[in-house]
Amino acid sequence: MHFVQKLCHILLCLAVLVALPAHSTAEPPAYQTIRIGVANDRRPGSANDAIRLMASYNSSFLAEIAKITHWQYEYYHGTASDCLQRLREGQLDLIAPVSNAGFPPGEYLFSNGHSCAAILGLYTDENDMQITADRGATLDGATIGVLNSNDLKNRLQFFAKANGWNVRIRTYPSSDALTDGLHRGEVQLIACTVFNLTGHERWVTFVDTIPQQYMTDAAHSALMDQLNQAILSIEMTNPAFETRLKREYLDPSIYQMARYSEHQQAFIRTAPTVRVVFPGTFLSLIQQNREFGNIYGIAPDILTLLMNTTDITFQPVIADSADTAAQM
Repeated sequence: MHFVQKLCHILLCLAVLVALPAHSTAEPPAYQTIRIGVANDRRPGSANDAIRLMASYNSSFLAEIAKITHWQYEYYHGTASDCLQRLREGQLDLIAPVSNAGFPPGEYLFSNGHSCAAILGLYTDENDMQITADRGATLDGATIGVLNSNDLKNRLQFFAKANGWNVRIRTYPSSDALTDGLHRGEVQLIACTVFNLTGHERWVTFVDTIPQQYMTDAAHSALMDQLNQAILSIEMTNPAFETRLKREYLDPSIYQMARYSEHQQAFIRTAPTVRVVFPGTFLSLIQQNREFGNIYGIAPDILTLLMNTTDITFQPVIADSADTAAQM
């Protein structure tokens, strides 16, 4: 009897398997469309070049995430408050790039790691037309507000010191408190990303690129779990990917944001010609035309690039020997 029962059980299992619809294990999973809110970040002039590089960095990382999650993306560009409202209403699934330092603890869910980036900038009230990054006197004694994050504070302190500014730094617990402090006059500037703004601030200057996060609400906790697993997978199995993205997008963006401090600009205006001596001629590197006396080669070309970039004038000189170069 036991044998008959066992045989019937096996036959029943086979019948169930036959009745199930056939699925190939090689069949790819269905694509899911993820709606992502991105705060508008547009400014006049060359600032947009750095902003576009940030956007390319973020979209490239999302494309890598899609290889694991099989997601497709639908982007919504609007103000920060608009994106937050749409997330609460279920019209968006994720918002980026943001930092958990800008929101009260426990209010939202944030991705692990830093799979997106943003530009940290200095802003003042839209009605304040006096403050400018090119004149340190307009910032002397000013207070700069920033979110309560050691990373943000350290970057801001380094930037202020590099520019020779005599400023104080005040921290705030959230984005709302930060902008409220600016418009109440508690601080004269704030250091933040475009996502922290209300639309009534005036951009003053770049500070740095900073790593950021994705954000969602509790209703999308399963989605955030998938995202975190994908980010971790990329970090563990393909660590060179982030390095390549930083080299391709973040490094050039920092170059686009570079500016001379007031002291550096003053030095350039008064700097004498910098004479650079080379101990002898070396083919390709540096050589001199005997007939016309002009110096050419790789080294003078590099000096020309430096002149075009810094506005400092360089004059190459060729010495007969290393001893002569040392004496010169």
